[in-house]
Amino acid sequence: MLSFRLQPSAGLASFTITSTWGSTSAIIVEGQLTSQLEAAINTLKGIKNISSVSSPGYSKIDIEIDKYTDPNQLRLEMSAVIRRLYPSLPVGVSYPSINLSTPDEEDEKPLLIYTLFGSHDSEILQEYVENYLKTGLALIAGIEKIIVYGGVGNEWQVIYQPETINRLSITPEDITQALKLFFHHQPIGHVIEYEQGENRRTEKKMSVKLALQSSMNIQWENIPVKKAGNRIIYLGEIARIERVKQEANSYFRVNGKNAINLVIYPEKGSNALKLATLIRGKIIQMKSVLPDAYVLETSYDSTEYVSNELSKIYKRTLLTFFILMVFVFLVSLSFRYVLLIVLSLFTNLSLSFIFYYLLGIEIHLYSLAGITVSLGLIIDNSIVMTDHLIYRKNLKVYTALLASTLTTMVSLIVVWFLPEELRLNLWDFALIIVVNLSVSLAVSLFYIPALLKMMPMNMGKQIKKRRRRGMIVWMNSYYAAFITFLLRYRTAAILVLVLAFGLPVFMLPNKIQSEGMWPNIYNRTLGSEWYTDHLKTHVNKYLGGSLRLFSYYVFENSYYTKAEETKLFVQASMPKGATIGQLNKVFVEMEKFVAQYDDQIQYYSKVHSPQYAEMTILFNDNTSDNIFPYILKSRLIARSIDLGGVNWNIYGVGKGFSINTGVNEMINFKVAMYGFNFDELEAQAKKLQAKLEMHPRVKKVNISGG
Repeated sequence: MLSFRLQPSAGLASFTITSTWGSTSAIIVEGQLTSQLEAAINTLKGIKNISSVSSPGYSKIDIEIDKYTDPNQLRLEMSAVIRRLYPSLPVGVSYPSINLSTPDEEDEKPLLIYTLFGSHDSEILQEYVENYLKTGLALIAGIEKIIVYGGVGNEWQVIYQPETINRLSITPEDITQALKLFFHHQPIGHVIEYEQGENRRTEKKMSVKLALQSSMNIQWENIPVKKAGNRIIYLGEIARIERVKQEANSYFRVNGKNAINLVIYPEKGSNALKLATLIRGKIIQMKSVLPDAYVLETSYDSTEYVSNELSKIYKRTLLTFFILMVFVFLVSLSFRYVLLIVLSLFTNLSLSFIFYYLLGIEIHLYSLAGITVSLGLIIDNSIVMTDHLIYRKNLKVYTALLASTLTTMVSLIVVWFLPEELRLNLWDFALIIVVNLSVSLAVSLFYIPALLKMMPMNMGKQIKKRRRRGMIVWMNSYYAAFITFLLRYRTAAILVLVLAFGLPVFMLPNKIQSEGMWPNIYNRTLGSEWYTDHLKTHVNKYLGGSLRLFSYYVFENSYYTKAEETKLFVQASMPKGATIGQLNKVFVEMEKFVAQYDDQIQYYSKVHSPQYAEMTILFNDNTSDNIFPYILKSRLIARSIDLGGVNWNIYGVGKGFSINTGVNEMINFKVAMYGFNFDELEAQAKKLQAKLEMHPRVKKVNISGG
């Protein structure tokens, strides 16, 4: 079965190497840990780029590899290098971890999010989701993982009196050790299972451990702690045990509401549309047996955007096909002729889809665009072969058809020379056009002649009867008058044509920074202050023509963006030492600000740690492609300035942020400074910060890096 996706899954793998070092300062981490790892890894072949970030107690190195490198082989080489280097690293550094990331993993996003509301406690709701909803959905093929957010569990707290344990010569470590021994899972052996295959016998070994059945029925007071003389001291004698709510280690909210959220992630390469349909069907079954006090709602559905985009492409493809068939009918005035073209096109696409499957081509927005583009070329080949067979009764035109089609196919080789990101995205687009045109050649040579034998047509006499000589003569007379007028005033016609296209005078520099006769002449004339202030604007406007308009408003403002849903991301972090509760409190304030637009947006928030929280804002159909995403982004940036003590990163993706709306949004600029001496680099950055803050239009300047 063909895979339907929004984006191509092809891409280059990358590595991330992370390591921790207690609470060591960022400067020391950079000098004694990160730089050492970078220098060692950089000696390996196949590495395209290395970048790193050193923060207090943490080192992270991002590695990009080239397209010819085997990621698994490079990972083995990295492991060997790190194994040799680790003994020479400072004491206290954790062993560096190597993580391989693929494009799918980098773009990992939830497929569906369901929210459960109820009158019961969050612990009971979470238990219901874990035991019933999650278990039922886990049986569906294509689901990679299901994560439950929102519930806060319980924990046991052992509260002791220092005076009591000191009198009995018991330390807190003794209590901890007693609890560890009591809850220790003791291995008691192995179970070996043999399976006899066709050629060999395989052995499976499973470890058997002795453990408590349930922690709910534990008699905490009877846990032995220590032996004092001939007496055993039990936990109940020196402490009291209470069951309390756990402190939250993460937060997840949908539209600012705390609830139990079921987040479903698809497997890589799975058909997201089909998988979402299966999940929805299962959820409908589960809803029918939900307790009366529970409500299960769909909070987020990523396939809505994919379905809408595919629907647009289907409609455009059908419209393209309809327009082409209308032109074919107007030219031929024969329903049999149109039917022949339709049958040849249907056969062509049916055979092409078989080759898509055999070649492993994915169906996504780019490949569907390739199918739409190739429709006209396919129909053109069918019409040329059909007309030649009707009028000439031979296949001699096939040579010319083959040459023209191969020329079109060869022209697509330019995709191979595009930058890596563009090439990977457009590869399926080009491959689909090549497959469609190749199949059209076979259809034109074998299928259309056979079809004409079954559906004979004699178009010659019909066309002669349909000639409208009066219309042709009338059109020719006006065309001849127009040509005569242009020839009479040929000089003016050529001048108007050149000025309409435009002269590249707007590309001339203000000054030429070199010495010599010609640079001096240019600087005294076209580069003079008088010409720049008084004439240059008018000259560019009237002589630049459409070329100037295209350069200013299309080319210079255009850039490559992925075809993705319009989203706004709000990311926040706090300095080391802050708690997750503090960051969550600030993030709640941002959510309250966003909530005033809840009729135009949908949003969900994740607070993972004091150093990272993210809000994803989705726009409805009425606001995703207009200026509202820009307006909201500017207002969020202004609001973030009022919430001090937090580092904010606010950015948008998708079509809503790639169109030229003319909105003057609040803009954040970044200046990167590079150097080998960190202290000197930091000093220079602070000097630049002081100068920038003196500017009246600069509101805030932050320094970060390492």
